[in-house]
Amino acid sequence: MVDWFNPRQAVPDSEQMMDRFERSSVSFRQDWPHQSLNHHYGPGERQTYDVFRPQPGQACQGTVLFLHGGFWFSRHKDQFSFMAQAYVQAGWTFVAMTYPLMPSLSLTELVDQTAAGLVEIDRQLTERDGKGIDVMAGHSAGAHLLAMAFHSQAGRSHTDQLPVPPKRLVLVSGVYDPQARAAAEISKTIGLTPDDAAQSCPLTHCQPADIPTFIYAGAREPELWWQQGQRYRDLLVQAGLADVHHELLAGHDHFSLLEAMANPASEIARAIRETTR
Repeated sequence: MVDWFNPRQAVPDSEQMMDRFERSSVSFRQDWPHQSLNHHYGPGERQTYDVFRPQPGQACQGTVLFLHGGFWFSRHKDQFSFMAQAYVQAGWTFVAMTYPLMPSLSLTELVDQTAAGLVEIDRQLTERDGKGIDVMAGHSAGAHLLAMAFHSQAGRSHTDQLPVPPKRLVLVSGVYDPQARAAAEISKTIGLTPDDAAQSCPLTHCQPADIPTFIYAGAREPELWWQQGQRYRDLLVQAGLADVHHELLAGHDHFSLLEAMANPASEIARAIRETTR
C-alpha cells in the first residue's frame, strides 16, 4: 500500500532523481574551484557545511544557506551541491549545511542543535567574509528545521542571538506536522515518538520571529502534504507575522522542487535572490 504522505513513495522515480542530483553535485564540486568544504559548526562528524563562492572579483550579491531534507534520517549536503551553480554564477555565495541523523539523536535534540548551528555558521561567515547569511532556505525536513529554528520558542532561544537575522526564510515542501507521521512504520525505525513529534511540531509551537517567510509546495504533491503548508501559513498570520506567503507551484512534485530551486528563472530562485543584506 502506498503511503501518500511519504514523498518518496508518491514519486516513483525519486531515487533515480536523487542519483542524478548526486552525480551533478560531484561534477560541480570537481569543476568549480571557488569552494571551501567541510567547515565544522559543532563537534559532530556531520555538523559541517560547505561554502561555494562567486568568481573572484565578482561583487557578492548575498549569501544563501540551504538545509537539505531526508525525513531527518537520510541525505547529506554533498548530494545537493549542484544547486549552488545557479547562485554562484549570479554572484551569490551558497552555503550547504548538513546535520546529525535520527535515530542517533531525538528530533527535539536535532532542532536544538540545528538552531545553534545556524547561529555558529553565521558567526563564522561574518568573521571570515565580513557578512553573514541573507536568506535561509530548506527543503522537506530542512524546511521543518528552519521553521522550528526561527518560528518557535525553542529555536529562537538560539536564533534570537543573531546580530543580524536573515532577511528571508524560504521553506520548500516542508514537514510542518511531524505528529501526523509519528504513528507510521518509518517513525519506529528512526525513533520518532509521539512526544518527540509533539515537542517539535511547527503547527503547535508557532511563535514567529519577524522575518518574511515564503512557503512553497508542489501541485503534484499529495494533498495531505501541501495542506500542511497552507495550515502553517495561516497559523503564522494568526500569530502576527505580517509578511508570509504560500504558493502551490504547478507541475512540481516533492523532488522536482529541488530542480526549481536550482533554476535561476524559477519563482523560488527569484524569491531567494530578491533580497540582499
